[in-house]
Amino acid sequence: MFVIGSSEFGSTYYTKKPIIEGDKLNFQLCCESRNFNPENVAYGLLLLSNSIKNVIGFLKILNGVNPNECGFLAPSDKRDFLKPWEKRVGLNHCSFSMNIQVEKKFLFSKKDVINFYVSKMSESSEGKIDKTSLV
Repeated sequence: MFVIGSSEFGSTYYTKKPIIEGDKLNFQLCCESRNFNPENVAYGLLLLSNSIKNVIGFLKILNGVNPNECGFLAPSDKRDFLKPWEKRVGLNHCSFSMNIQVEKKFLFSKKDVINFYVSKMSESSEGKIDKTSLV
């Protein structure tokens, strides 16, 4: 095995991917990995904050506020616009999943799932379940 990309601040997690679009019961897990650099994120948030303040200032002017009362922000050095992408982390995003072709006869319906749990609860000597609460 070899490393494709890594970061001290990266993270790996699983997401669910429906086998059939719109079906919430039948899904497969997809492994997702993301890498990031917190300094890049901080610089990006600073630019975003300045942009939001500038839009608010523009909207104030449109609504009659004196332009001299509205401050507009910009980095002193134009290279600051590139800082959110300055430090490389290798691969930013990676996803691993398999496209599984499943015949409809092997998919579960809501009724199948409820019947499975009801049968498991009735097999248990301690299990008491209200079947009407599952419907």
